[in-house]
Amino acid sequence: VFQKGHHEIRELRQFHFTSWPDHGVPCYATGLLGFIRQVKFLNPPDAGPIVAHCR
Repeated sequence: VFQKGHHEIRELRQFHFTSWPDHGVPCYATGLLGFIRQVKFLNPPDAGPIVAHCR
């Protein structure tokens, strides 16, 4: 992401967890835990906060 007239460049990453069932909760947490591990791994230590949005 960049703003015209400024030299600062920011990277924005968007992740989608698509294994959540339409109703209820997943039978096992393994998929969600793997997703969280992947997001944490790809998020640099100096990055801002992680924003989560649920439908």
